[in-house]
Amino acid sequence: MAQLLKLEALGYRDIAGRFARRTEELQRAKREEMRRLGRTAVSTLRHYAPEDTGEFAQGIAYRTDERGSQTTLTIYVRGKHAFLLPFLTEGTPGHLIPKGGAAEQVAKGYPLHWIDKGTGEHRFAYEVWHPGTLPDPFVAVTADAMSPQMGMSLGRIARRVAWLA
Repeated sequence: MAQLLKLEALGYRDIAGRFARRTEELQRAKREEMRRLGRTAVSTLRHYAPEDTGEFAQGIAYRTDERGSQTTLTIYVRGKHAFLLPFLTEGTPGHLIPKGGAAEQVAKGYPLHWIDKGTGEHRFAYEVWHPGTLPDPFVAVTADAMSPQMGMSLGRIARRVAWLA
């Protein structure tokens, strides 16, 4: 599991500076607001995520956790393509992909196999030079696109604190 974003709603203070009393209604409101924000974040990240097969984007998920008066929203990538997150967000330098790729293929002597996207032809090689990839800023683009929603969510939580404290 690779973590994309983490947002925390910590303890609140009332106007006089004292800690606001935590009520069940306030905790429920915080939890629901964080879940609403999580659903929006996942949808937005999937929209901006790089597309090839779509499996990476489908692995983007969220969860909320509660400890005391703290509610945490964590957005992460799960599934067999989660390992791609740092390669996508940071890019990769050029590198040699050695004979066969996977260990069992090397032992059996199988070559790499891919379909040329331009011609549709099947290609085979025992090693290839990968030119590397540029970083994809889809997480930063998502954060920028969501900043109004995050501000509104935090405002709704703050108003609930003022009303319920």
